[in-house]
Amino acid sequence: MIPTSHYLFLSLGLFTIGVIGVVTRRNVIIILMSIELMLNAVNINLVALILAAPLVAPTGSFVASMKAGLHGAFWFLLKVGLYIYLFMWLRFTFPRYRFDQLMRLGWQFLIPLSIVNVMGVAVALVLHRQFGWSHLTAFSLTTILTLAVAGLLAAADEKQEKTHAIVGDEA
Repeated sequence: MIPTSHYLFLSLGLFTIGVIGVVTRRNVIIILMSIELMLNAVNINLVALILAAPLVAPTGSFVASMKAGLHGAFWFLLKVGLYIYLFMWLRFTFPRYRFDQLMRLGWQFLIPLSIVNVMGVAVALVLHRQFGWSHLTAFSLTTILTLAVAGLLAAADEKQEKTHAIVGDEA
């Protein structure tokens, strides 16, 4: 486990950089970024407190009894925060699809692929239970076959788009 002093020195450095940025700069964006660094330093201090407080508390105290709850809450909030960050990052990075594009993706790619995936899992279970194959071998084989079908579906969709583009250009 990382010692608490490492968290505290990191937060001290970030807070110091933030204060220097707020005091010496005149650009609003840099000042806001410096304030963000200072808030991140406070968050790192809170993480250090949550991780270290139950360890240094006397045995039988209220804080020591909250160790499992504090750690559970910390990891839950960390996972939720990472999920929200990832979701927002993907949402802001990639372009939006039109409704007809989403419907075509669902009906012509995802639903057939999910049916193939269900059949692949069924075949893997039959190979394992009735023919004595190992889990790794059976599921690896069916996963490779499912990915091959996904490639075929994607290639067929590209071929269909090229055909419609050529026909659309002639009309």
